[in-house]
Amino acid sequence: MIPEIDGFELCKMIKNDNNLKSVQIIMLTAKKMEEDILKGFESGAIDYISKPFSNRILLARIKAHLLNSTINTQKSYKNITLDNLRKSVTLDGKLIKLTKFEYIILETFITNVGIVFSRSQLLSYLRGDDGFNVSERAMDVQIVNLRKKLGDFGSNIETVRGLGYKLKECNE
Repeated sequence: MIPEIDGFELCKMIKNDNNLKSVQIIMLTAKKMEEDILKGFESGAIDYISKPFSNRILLARIKAHLLNSTINTQKSYKNITLDNLRKSVTLDGKLIKLTKFEYIILETFITNVGIVFSRSQLLSYLRGDDGFNVSERAMDVQIVNLRKKLGDFGSNIETVRGLGYKLKECNE
């Protein structure tokens, strides 16, 4: 019921886009007919919640889906694999030791291939709720160290002048 395109079509578009298909979608809608619910799941949603809804139940469902999405999840890009369960990285089958922050940066890039992240965006991912205060230029040091540890693969992390960093798309 959103303008110009309905949620079902938007969901299908997201799921058909190679850069977005890993996005998990929970539909929150006024439509409650069985055929609408089935159409929501068929379009790629992982859950379907009809209005009115409880905020506490919505949050519980989101947490459950987030927990389930990180269990047994491996993310791959070219010849590198991240194992979310073990928080480990392998490159050409060889284990690469990364710091917590380097892992988070690499995971962010692999989850969002081709998307440019500013230094401040990456810092907010690293800080989380801890709120430690560091210069945005500290991110440059993290990126340099990550590139070194990844060797030749590190060249896939591109500096986008004046904007930030991104992971090259596979076809670049």
